[in-house]
Amino acid sequence: MARKNYLKEHEPGKYEYMMFTLEILPHLETVQTQAQEMYETLIEQKRKAWGVNEELKEKDWLKWVQLANNARDEARQEVLSELILVPTT
Repeated sequence: MARKNYLKEHEPGKYEYMMFTLEILPHLETVQTQAQEMYETLIEQKRKAWGVNEELKEKDWLKWVQLANNARDEARQEVLSELILVPTT
């Protein structure tokens, strides 16, 4: 939905063209799939790099939650800035 809203607000001509030619749904599905894959990969990489694992969870639950949430939030921001909120080519 974020991608659709971005196109409507920032690229209305492209959005209208994609709606008219029925390209919008395949485009949104492709972006959604790529975004989900990127998000999951980034979270996994960040958690591994930051040591967010079961050992930390047992040792310091609060820190584990904080780092897990930070990984999720950073991954979300990266996906938005690199894949969702970018001009079409």
